[in-house]
Amino acid sequence: MVIEKGGELRITSPLRLNAMYVAFGGVVQMDTSINDFYSFNEFYMANGAMYIHNSTGWFPGLNNSLNPKSTQLFFKYGPNTFRPEIKYGNVVLDAAEVAIEDFGGKLETIQGDFEIRKTGNGNSGVYFSGDNLIYIGGNFVQTGGRFLGGCNGILTCHVSEDFILKGGEFNDVKSDNSKQKASLKMKVSGDVILLNGTFASDLSVTSEFILSGPGTSRWIQKPFCKVALGNVTIAQKHTLQIKGSAFGEISKGRIFQVSEGAEFFCEQVVIKGEGEFVLENNAMLGIGHAQGIYSHGAKGNIQTAKRSFNSGATYYYYTNSQPQETGVFQTVPNQKTIAKLVVHKTSTSQVLNLSQDLEVDSPCQVSLGDIRSNGFEIVVRDDISTAKLK
Repeated sequence: MVIEKGGELRITSPLRLNAMYVAFGGVVQMDTSINDFYSFNEFYMANGAMYIHNSTGWFPGLNNSLNPKSTQLFFKYGPNTFRPEIKYGNVVLDAAEVAIEDFGGKLETIQGDFEIRKTGNGNSGVYFSGDNLIYIGGNFVQTGGRFLGGCNGILTCHVSEDFILKGGEFNDVKSDNSKQKASLKMKVSGDVILLNGTFASDLSVTSEFILSGPGTSRWIQKPFCKVALGNVTIAQKHTLQIKGSAFGEISKGRIFQVSEGAEFFCEQVVIKGEGEFVLENNAMLGIGHAQGIYSHGAKGNIQTAKRSFNSGATYYYYTNSQPQETGVFQTVPNQKTIAKLVVHKTSTSQVLNLSQDLEVDSPCQVSLGDIRSNGFEIVVRDDISTAKLK
């Protein structure tokens, strides 16, 4: 059977076919529960085709070829609906009532977007028991429902594009589970957009939210979204830029880490919380706050309870803050030493004032703006000579 563009088939009683092909623009809806045989020996879905699952029974295809831009929409689902060997296209959960919550060992590969709209009534949600790996080739979008993360094991989730929270509740682990037995390791290559709802990645001490891949991500957070961050890592060769005026607090006992070879641009947003901020060797920190950065006190871009700034990192002062200070910060392992100092303001008239003496391993790069000594001194070391700015 072929469902062509504009064609719709609604299955209300058991149906057995050798092959079902749904073309672009075609729709198939399964309203009857099948639990004793597969409706289709072969199930093909082209890009732009849609399948609607409106039962607690099996997914209809014994062998499935679902293109990445086809859509599988689930108004209902049961214990045997999802199978780990199926490579789905776009998956949408929009269930008013659910027969299962545990997706452990059931859902592994989503070639397109994974969207959560509804996960049943009351406190029902979606969680993954045991050790699981789920790959999402597109965006992870949540507009409602509850994503409860891992349970009694490690849930590893790879998101190839953006993570978008528009509503609902997102947790790293199932709240009634022992925190030592569950964790979420979530890798996102695209933007993080937190618009509404609640986001908690700090329920397990071992959970980690990782910005990874050789590209740039934007962090966009609105005040309507309640955010509590656990361990956050910007991986090697990745750049994170804050866009907007908010960033979730780092919870106690958790670490925000800018890895070696990674870049983090804060704009003028304050990173705070009872956790720790760590800037590693050969990383870059973009500093946009007028007060720069401080190792202690509620001043500057970084205001977490603990702060570690590496002497082998690059410190990049930018934005239109005027005048801007470097701030008073300690560096490790070498005190008052940094690898590079870069000044890139929005106009030539804007100034960066020194707040302490500094030693810089390479010549200062001033592409826009100016550096003023403010009574302090920069010692610039390179392979040829040592220069001083007073």
